[in-house]
Formats: sequence, structure tokens, C-alpha cells
Amino acid sequence: MKKIIFILAAAALLATACTSESSIEEIEQTENNYSNLSYTMEASKRSASRGTLDEFPCVLKPLIAGQHIDAGVVSFDIDGDEIIISYETNEDWDISAVHFSISACDNLSFPSTGSGNPKIGRFEYASEHEDNVNEISYYFNAEELGDQFCIAAHAVVENENGDQETAWAEGEDFGGRSWAMYATIDLSGCRATPVR
Repeated sequence: MKKIIFILAAAALLATACTSESSIEEIEQTENNYSNLSYTMEASKRSASRGTLDEFPCVLKPLIAGQHIDAGVVSFDIDGDEIIISYETNEDWDISAVHFSISACDNLSFPSTGSGNPKIGRFEYASEHEDNVNEISYYFNAEELGDQFCIAAHAVVENENGDQETAWAEGEDFGGRSWAMYATIDLSGCRATPVR
């Protein structure tokens, strides 16, 4: 009798372990659904004739530096088969570094600490820039990214006095002790036929 109970217990444990592994794989696949996106980047320096946006993109989020300074915008637009994510600073600010992470909104998977603060150094997309860079654009395949996603868009901006500030695209509070934010982006109204 003891052998039968032992065999049944071992079979139940094995079934549970197999189910757990399957669930873990599904969770990891869901969490990493945006980690393999391919993209290209283009950075441009300020010219004397520039300083304002010439066109209005589909979605525009203020780039907030130091919790209360309007340092520019982060824009989201569609051009043919590409989704363009652009950081652009106002005349008084340049971009020293960019970090951003993209996640499905129904299952946020931004790299973060146990207390809910973002781990900026672990964001999937990052770049550093020389002086006077005021616009950086990232181009993603629209079919890979889709029309709806959440983004934690961070930048390090510097003013003409050399003062640096942390900046975030305006959105929802991360929930940790920092003032970090993430934004919900919906580009489905930006095209005649939404990408799925």
C-alpha cells in the first residue's frame, strides 16, 4: 500500500513540475515579446535654422526633465511599414543618452527592482550621444511592434550650462520611490488599416 501511495505522490509531483515548467516558459515568452525587435537609429545635431517640430506626429508625449521642466517631446508615428519613436529636445537642451523599454500593456515587463523602480541600465534600447544632439529617431518594423504598446522612455538631457537632468516621457507612475513614468501608446488611429 505504501508503494502505491508513493508512486501516486511521485506521479502527481512530476505532473505538477511539468505544468510549472510549461507555465514558466509561457510567462518568459510573454515577458520577452518585444525583446527581439530590430530597429535602426538616426541622431541629428541642432542646426541654426531648427528648433521646433515642423510636423505633428500621431502621438506626442512631453519629455519632462527633473520632474517639472519641459525639455522636449517623445513622439510616435507611422511611416509606411515603420513605426518611428523620436526624442526631440527644446532649444535649451541636448540629449546625452537615451534608454527605453517596450512592453505589452496588459502584462508590464519593464526591467525593475523589487520595489518597483526601473532598472534603466537593463532597458533593451540605449544610446549615448555627443554634444548638440537634439533629435534621435528609432525605426521599428510596424508588424513586429504593433499599434499598441507601453514604453518607459528615459533620457539624460543637458542644458547650455552643462547641467544634466533625468527626463521621462510623460505617462503613468512606475509605482516605486522614483518619479519614473511609462506611457501607453495607441497608434491604431494613425493608419487606415491597423497592424495586428
